[in-house]
Amino acid sequence: MDKRLFSKRLLSEWKQKMTSLRTVADWTVALYCIIPALVFAGLYYRSLWLDPPPWSRALPGTAWLFGMYLVTYGRQARSFLEEADSLFLLQQPHLLRGIRWRGTAYTGMRVACSSILAAALFWPLLQLGAGELLRVVLCFIFIRWAGVLLNRLVALRFGGKWKRGLLQIPFFLGGWYALWGSVYAARLPISAWICVPIVLAGLVALLVKKRLADQGGFLREAVLERAEAMRWTSILVLGSGQVQKPVHDKKPALFPKSKRIWPGNRPDARFLDSFLKDYFRTSPSRSFYWQLTAYSLVPSYIAPWWLSLLVAAFALLGLYQSSGSHWREFASKPLLQLYGQNGRVLLLGQQARMYTLLPALAVYLVRLAACWSIWVGLSGLVLLAAVLLHLAFAPAGKRPA
Repeated sequence: MDKRLFSKRLLSEWKQKMTSLRTVADWTVALYCIIPALVFAGLYYRSLWLDPPPWSRALPGTAWLFGMYLVTYGRQARSFLEEADSLFLLQQPHLLRGIRWRGTAYTGMRVACSSILAAALFWPLLQLGAGELLRVVLCFIFIRWAGVLLNRLVALRFGGKWKRGLLQIPFFLGGWYALWGSVYAARLPISAWICVPIVLAGLVALLVKKRLADQGGFLREAVLERAEAMRWTSILVLGSGQVQKPVHDKKPALFPKSKRIWPGNRPDARFLDSFLKDYFRTSPSRSFYWQLTAYSLVPSYIAPWWLSLLVAAFALLGLYQSSGSHWREFASKPLLQLYGQNGRVLLLGQQARMYTLLPALAVYLVRLAACWSIWVGLSGLVLLAAVLLHLAFAPAGKRPA
């Protein structure tokens, strides 16, 4: 019965994740963001093997090893328990133990898959041979698995976030030092190295035994499990800019006192001004805008100019498409319906969506100027920051009568 219950909850969670992914990543996002990012990542990963850039060898392999450890840190052990299980599973210890065991095994599989993937991505930078990498990855899997189990045991014992955070610091440092030591241990003969994974596997076995024997903190574990189950959905919906935050009755921080940012008193200018302020005041839209702009600047430092230009073009196209949903919501307001015919509103919408690209274009121009001269680029960056801060936060002046 525990197997069927675990399988049902696991499949339900996977379906929920796929539904969240389809909700966020429609064909527009896939065409203009995901596919170009995957193509660029594949080309860049291939270039790391064929012609490594000089800066990749400037840093030691230990620094890249710490980066691999850092990006894979932070997982939690899974148990797939729910609050309602307290009415039944607490009276059936063998079922509770079975579900926890399967959740722990599933956690180990996730840790192993993510560790192998991270090691494969960082392999060109780690400066390790194939045999050494296999040994390091095996130790890395056990180290991460032990860290995940320790973090869950600490979370069940201590309720405050500050206590849990302080206790996780020695676990984080201990895991890093263990991984660092495994690199040196991988260069030992196989007869001496085999003791390291055996000790780590024994530590994992002890932690698993402790976790299965623990009967306390059921409700707290169910709350932690629910938060971990919703982690994927939260990252997707918040990072993609698709979720509108609740409206609060307070003065906006951006463009205070309905400050005019678009000149002119014609109806077109008034509507453009209102749309631009509404677009950049919305937190998800603003976050997605600047995140995509910042990510599209990364290839200009590590990729050829033609690939950087292609990424920037796709980023601008993605920003233009993402502003379409915001404009449709803005155009549905009754005031704009009185403006004129649908063709006139459609033309105004195209203009408004094009004007949203001006800050991103200004950032790209500053980066282009920095390629010509670093001092010109810094001057342009300071000037652009001053202009944007003045437009966003400076109070409105007196309007003419």
